[in-house]
Amino acid sequence: PARAQSEKLSLEVTVEADSETPYVGEMILVTLTGTYDAYIALESFEDFRLRNFTWIQLGRDIWSKRRVRGQDIPSVERKIALYAQKAGPQTIGPFRHHLTLVAPGGERHVVDVLSNSVTLDIQPKPKSAGGWWLPAKDITLNDHWDMDPANLENGATVTRTVTIQATGQTADALPPPPKMRAPWLISFIAPEQRSTELTREGPVGTV
Repeated sequence: PARAQSEKLSLEVTVEADSETPYVGEMILVTLTGTYDAYIALESFEDFRLRNFTWIQLGRDIWSKRRVRGQDIPSVERKIALYAQKAGPQTIGPFRHHLTLVAPGGERHVVDVLSNSVTLDIQPKPKSAGGWWLPAKDITLNDHWDMDPANLENGATVTRTVTIQATGQTADALPPPPKMRAPWLISFIAPEQRSTELTREGPVGTV
């Protein structure tokens, strides 16, 4: 397969982060945009070079037509959320899009389109109380008791439900249940419920 990067076949990487120096574990939103002035029979993204990152794809690829110099050109967009696992300069990409093109005469040939790469300076996660680190774009917390605990009588039972939702993090990155301890208290923790909703702007984790 030939390496192809021309005006007719291009793959571009754009990176969105809350700062030019994001922290370890903070979401980095990456958009891959391919513009291909050709007839594509088969395609697949390959060779994701994401050393020192974990990542999650944010939904399916979106194919559309993009207006370029008065022509409708096939375009594809893929969004992924990256999370750096190591501090220091870290490089995102290049990415490879493996294409099987069809010529006007019907002949097929295979081309690999390589993207640009982007290097970010990743900051180490800061020291925090208890060692827990939860970098998120937004966090909401709902603390619900099924009765007023101030009126709890001896021998009575009360249920407390705490719900945490974090934008920009998956459910597995959210904290474990707190330990409820007191000399007069007998507590039981029900199985926790975790879920992740994928949006084009990043995952939304709930526990």
